[in-house]
Amino acid sequence: MRWLRLLTLSPWRRAPGRLLRAPSLFASIAVAALVLGIAAGSRPLFSSSAGTAALRSDVDQGCASDVGLRVQRQASTVSPAPATAGGALRPAVDVPVGTTTLDADVAKLPALSPVVITVFGGTMRLGPQGGASSASMQVLARTGFEHHVDVVHAVAAPGIWIPDTTARTLHLAAGDRVVLSDNFVATPLVVHAVFRDLAGGRRDRSWCSLQQALDGYGVAVPSPTGFLDRSTLLGVSSRAHMPAVEAWWEYAPDPAHWTVANATRTIPALEHIAAATSNFTLPEGRVFGLGTSSVDSESTLAHSDQASKTGSATVGPVALGGAGVALLVLLVAAHTWLDRRRKEVVVLALRGAGPAALAMKGVLELAPPMLLGGAIGVVAGDLLVRAVGPSSAIASHAVVSAAELVGAAVVVALAAIALVIWLGVRKIGLSPESVSARARLALWEPAVLAVAGAALYELSTRSGSPGSPSAGAHVDTLVLLFPVLLIAGCGGLLARAAVRSDLARLAGPRRATSLWLGLRRVAAARARAVPLIAGATVAVGIVVFSACLASSLRATIRAKSTLGPGSAQAFSLVSARPLPKSSPFGAYATEVTRTRENNNGGTDHARADVLGLDPATFARGAFWERPFSSRSLSSLVRALAEHDHSGVPALAIGDGLPDRFVLSLDAHHGTRSLSTTLAVDVVARPHAFPGLGFESDQPLVVIDRAALTKAGVTDTPEIWVNRTTPSIRSTLLAEGMPITSVVRASDFAPGDLAPQLWALRYLQIIGLVAGIVSLCGLGLYFASIADRRRLGIAVARHVGVSRRATIGATMTEVGTMIGAAVIFGSVLSVVAIGIVFSHIDPAPQIPPAPLFRIDLVAVAICLAGAVLATLLLATLVERTATRRSLAEMLRRAD
Repeated sequence: MRWLRLLTLSPWRRAPGRLLRAPSLFASIAVAALVLGIAAGSRPLFSSSAGTAALRSDVDQGCASDVGLRVQRQASTVSPAPATAGGALRPAVDVPVGTTTLDADVAKLPALSPVVITVFGGTMRLGPQGGASSASMQVLARTGFEHHVDVVHAVAAPGIWIPDTTARTLHLAAGDRVVLSDNFVATPLVVHAVFRDLAGGRRDRSWCSLQQALDGYGVAVPSPTGFLDRSTLLGVSSRAHMPAVEAWWEYAPDPAHWTVANATRTIPALEHIAAATSNFTLPEGRVFGLGTSSVDSESTLAHSDQASKTGSATVGPVALGGAGVALLVLLVAAHTWLDRRRKEVVVLALRGAGPAALAMKGVLELAPPMLLGGAIGVVAGDLLVRAVGPSSAIASHAVVSAAELVGAAVVVALAAIALVIWLGVRKIGLSPESVSARARLALWEPAVLAVAGAALYELSTRSGSPGSPSAGAHVDTLVLLFPVLLIAGCGGLLARAAVRSDLARLAGPRRATSLWLGLRRVAAARARAVPLIAGATVAVGIVVFSACLASSLRATIRAKSTLGPGSAQAFSLVSARPLPKSSPFGAYATEVTRTRENNNGGTDHARADVLGLDPATFARGAFWERPFSSRSLSSLVRALAEHDHSGVPALAIGDGLPDRFVLSLDAHHGTRSLSTTLAVDVVARPHAFPGLGFESDQPLVVIDRAALTKAGVTDTPEIWVNRTTPSIRSTLLAEGMPITSVVRASDFAPGDLAPQLWALRYLQIIGLVAGIVSLCGLGLYFASIADRRRLGIAVARHVGVSRRATIGATMTEVGTMIGAAVIFGSVLSVVAIGIVFSHIDPAPQIPPAPLFRIDLVAVAICLAGAVLATLLLATLVERTATRRSLAEMLRRAD
């Protein structure tokens, strides 16, 4: 009852609307609360966005048919299919019956595209009617194929669709009459359309499930593909005495509506349907009979769940740092409120109001902008994640969780504000100025650093790293919690040291007046300057840390995926053949010989893989990074041409290889295969080298390719091309290069690190937002001392200090605080990455070691932002502080 009576009193009853008279303070608190809301709600929102993005990437970037339901059976060429006696299983499915059965089963499931039916007619012969020539062509019937081919020419008459390659070979055009032969049974047809051949060319993703049928596998090249409508194809096969042909029913997800909620409901239901088609006791099993059925072969739900956890673990700790910066600004706002209300607080205290009652009054005044900012923060966080996150689709339960977290954060912030006001009010004496008496700043940094040390110790003592195969691509929360704590704790200590020692020494009597005055102001206000510098340090640290970590991860992923193949693309040849000088890829291609020791060698050394390189072209075609060796690649290649050694000069990469040893290799002399030996002298030992770890985990020996050729070692020749252009293979084939296979570095990317990179990009936004709220904190700081600053500047002008000096002092004061934060945040973030980066190696079992990259662009953006913020804030502070003269201020003094 006592508290209820208190709330009815005028100072407390009117408190919620008081800050409307101080729009700058109201806006600053609302902005800080908004940032608190964005940071606090980021974890569930981004986790949902990452999960949905991973789910959709399996559909958009992978093969949608592999995610949905695929039923593969023998389809009858006669409709209806012949009945079987005695209830035996049908040997072939009647296509209309099978389609009706599956459509009925999937009708109630959400987010599925209509069925795509493919009937494989096999390879047939096509030739002009009455002509002697013909060509092989595999014939398909596929639902909606006509919308996914590039038609060159067509006529109105129905008939067969043929590729342009076959049309050129047989000199056919749309409208020509042809004969399609299967099992020596000829069917006359009309060429309805000529389209661009789907094999080896560009085609949309609707053909992904037929990639092997269109392109073949390895050196096996399939016949060109033509199309018939389903009824015609089944009729052709039936007349050729083919009782059944292979057919696929594919139900792929609809990407526009493929959300986690829909997938969670749909995929288990499809698995149940797939099982039913193979269960002969159920109607579906009796319809479809023997065959295979598959659902979600890509395990997309598990992928989505892993991405969601990775996003949560990555965003959570750093978003906590952003929330901490916002909370710090709110505490500065509480101090500002005490300064503004110091006289009123003294009067209420003298009339019997206790610290708790006055703290309640402060909370009532500050709560409206905080509640408003928090509510806007939930909406802004949702919009921000949808705009810059990996997916704009966020589950409703994630929004509810974000609102709950923001509500809890606002309650904690109000409790902290109440504590700050309570502690400040307890110091009230008879003098109004005692409210703002400078209290000694509590030493909080050791506690933060102790928690950071505990996190690092726990991280380093765990059995496996987050990048190990057992852990997948998941990120341990401690990996990012430690850097945030380290930046916060060390940032606070550095701010204390700079304010108390460095600034005091710089502010000597021989310095310029503006420098002396600006540094003295910062040192005199160290109780408030230190938290503000520490908060801005955390904001800058988040931006630089996230950017550098993302750059390092991308460089490491590229190195780990490319080091083994040796280059962006590696083409294996049937026999060694020099690349034509006219080749358009000669500027970034090289020829190598890749082989390995036979079982006769390795008695005095570890069995090794062997790479023979061409010294003249290797540097332009091979992948290389400076951390691979203390020597440059050109220096290493030149060392292989030295002739002052008893053996062949060689590079050794890996353990178990002495300085001199003998390689035992398989050589070819005519039609005979013999074992030969090659004595080598190791001239350098790089940490890593292109080709390392590709065929095995054995060490790698690199020598001049000419030495291998002289010894008769010619297997396996390869061409390395340091470009990702897809058309290189077809161009090399056109140049007569006998390619047997191609290996692309992109196929060896270690794990799925996209969620980490998504999160790191989003965290840079969080850091920028935290930097904005740090500027609000600086604005509150200068607003709280505005009166004293006006008086100080007026006195300085009165005693002869120039306007230029006072402006320089303000620039020095603002620039010192912002500049210190940028320097401390950048340096500490780089140190933090160096400590934890080994723990986020995406594949520690794959060389090379993680590559560290400093994102200079992010650092430059922070520096440019610091300069701009200094100019704007200093200008604003100086304009508000010079509006009154000393005489006017003395007249208005009370």
